[in-house]
Order: sequence, then C-alpha cells, then structure tokens
Amino acid sequence: MSTTKRNFSIDGYEISATFAETRNPTVIGQVKQILLSAFVASAPVSRFKGILDDPSEQRDNSSEGSPHVP
Repeated sequence: MSTTKRNFSIDGYEISATFAETRNPTVIGQVKQILLSAFVASAPVSRFKGILDDPSEQRDNSSEGSPHVP
C-alpha cells in the first residue's frame, strides 16, 4: 500500500500525518470526531444559556414571569 506523508503547522504545533491512497470512512469519522472534540474543549466557556442547559425554573412567555407553565 502506498502512503503520503504531510507536515502541517497549526497554532505553532507541527503535526505529521500519513495518508493512505484509499479512503476509509470509519477512520475519517473518527478523525472528524477527534478534531471536533479538540475544538470544543479549547473554546471559551460561554455565558449564554442555550435551550439544552438545565434551567433553574420553568417559564413560558405568557405567564408574566410566573415560573409555572399553565
């Protein structure tokens, strides 16, 4: 099997990668997951509370501030 070796520089880090001639979808998916996880881990913590956060109380828009949904 023939391979190609490449060197990359990302944010001051040198990365060496070896690529095969044929694609492997399983490995591509794993690499994407690793890169995405590394990106999320290095992202600053946001003060925004999104819809997936656990709210301290339930509210709806029509109850004028009441924490209980009618």
